[in-house]
Amino acid sequence: LTARACFRWAQKALNTNPDSELAQELANLELATAYLSAAMYDVLGTSAKTMALNVASRCTLWLKGWAADAASKSKLSKFPFRGPLLFGEDLDKLLASMG
Repeated sequence: LTARACFRWAQKALNTNPDSELAQELANLELATAYLSAAMYDVLGTSAKTMALNVASRCTLWLKGWAADAASKSKLSKFPFRGPLLFGEDLDKLLASMG
């Protein structure tokens, strides 16, 4: 909606002759563009948080069926996500040190 308003204001600014009206339309365009930029920044931040929460929930759900104590599950769920595997190389290192 904001992008559409920016487009309309730009069209109106190009078709306007007096300088004062043009300045007002350009000010409106600047405000709308600033709002659009801030909104997109918020969307990207929310998207990143959603992806991180998705990975954390996948780890927790994967560990739910495991018959281990809560401390072990908690430790495994805090491993950072790297690469294509859910627990990454940290799980391999842990298993190698245990065995």
